[in-house]
Amino acid sequence: MTDTEFPMQASLVYDAAPKFDFAALTGTANTVLRETGLGALMIKPQSTEVFALFGNDILHATIAIHDTPLRLGGTSGEKLAVSKAHVVISVRSGSDPVAFDKPEPVSVVLMASLLQQLARSVHEAAPCKSMHIAASDRFFSAGVFDDLDATLTPHLFLSPEKLTDVVGPEGQTGQQFVFHQSRHFVGRELVLRGVPVKVPEDMVTTLIDTLIHQHLNGAVALGDGDTISGSLDISLFVRHATSRDGRACVLVSFWPEPDGTSPQMPAFSVQTATSLVPTPIAVEDPDDWSAPGSGAYSTDKRTDKGSKSTWILLVGLGLFLWVGLPMLDIPQKVIKSAFSNDLSLVSPPQ
Repeated sequence: MTDTEFPMQASLVYDAAPKFDFAALTGTANTVLRETGLGALMIKPQSTEVFALFGNDILHATIAIHDTPLRLGGTSGEKLAVSKAHVVISVRSGSDPVAFDKPEPVSVVLMASLLQQLARSVHEAAPCKSMHIAASDRFFSAGVFDDLDATLTPHLFLSPEKLTDVVGPEGQTGQQFVFHQSRHFVGRELVLRGVPVKVPEDMVTTLIDTLIHQHLNGAVALGDGDTISGSLDISLFVRHATSRDGRACVLVSFWPEPDGTSPQMPAFSVQTATSLVPTPIAVEDPDDWSAPGSGAYSTDKRTDKGSKSTWILLVGLGLFLWVGLPMLDIPQKVIKSAFSNDLSLVSPPQ
């Protein structure tokens, strides 16, 4: 995987060009690096009042202030186009933007974490109106920062696509989603099946973030045939499959597949952009690196069959999905508190 295949870049939209103490913006990002045993990002001499270049031995980051609107296509993008300035934050492998040798690849998780922390720091220093993430090609309102902390938020970097609803084994209707770009975090494109129709989008997002977090922590393998179980006889069933266009997928379903059958994968698009806001227009080749002022912007193990892990979040799922509590009246923080990171492994049945 190359940086341009999964570009780590965020653009924050403003009414006027902000000013920053660039050296003060790396605090949270350097905390992430210290936890991984890597060197801190140091500001480099190429930096100016409107551009900062940071780097260590394996990666670099840039923050560029543009006193121009973020270019958008389509009439529905006009509301954002009236903004007068934007700030572009990029994280890439290699100690310097211009390298004679191909840089060693850097973990996607690490680069995504650094980008998120740098974006948080920029927003805290000068609150933005909205943010575009190039990896997912999606826009987020400034309110997204209210829920961001030092922990990686995977859904920022994913492009969700709602697929055709499906009918479950007992005749119930369930939703399906594919999360494009999730292969960069879990090794396969993640498909969620059987989500009750009335479940709000925020809940689906929280579930996906939790699944990816637990996979990255080593608590949930997402192996073919795995079952993730809770204490209310509610389970998620994991199967590996291939999409119609040949992409490796991991299907996480609220319903088990009939014995002796392979999961049938729905058709989904090749495109990753699903935001209602139009895609920004790339003005230059995303491979070309340039300092601010040029207008550059790029948008661009199988475990034992039947193995289980007890997952506290499914207790919360059961309470408001199956008992029928009014989910939309429950504060989001209360909902999220049901999604615990506390996992314990249970031996497979003998």
